[in-house]
Amino acid sequence: MASPTLPLQDLPILESIACTFIEIHLDAVAKRDLAIWFAEHPNSPCAKYELCQHLDHHRTAIDRGLRALQEAGAIVPARAEGHPAWQLTSDTATRQILQAVARYFRKHPDMRTVITHYEPA
Repeated sequence: MASPTLPLQDLPILESIACTFIEIHLDAVAKRDLAIWFAEHPNSPCAKYELCQHLDHHRTAIDRGLRALQEAGAIVPARAEGHPAWQLTSDTATRQILQAVARYFRKHPDMRTVITHYEPA
């Protein structure tokens, strides 16, 4: 089985922390896509229906991903046009980690070829 991330000793510290976050929290494609979405839209609250449309994942997968990222402290509840929504946390260190996660997947798109948990359709 291929390792989903590069060996930590070969990475700069922030990228190394990003890889650890990936290994611990991003065990499903929807979670990975949500983490990248929030990192790339840091000040934009987004409702669940918008996330389902933008990311093309089933509502159940989005629900699981939102719950997991909120438990990890990466996102916080918000409001968007009167609807419940989520946005990236205001915690600077966590924002930097999520931005490093997004950079990691842009820089190494082939490194996360194996997602350890597949969401049911």
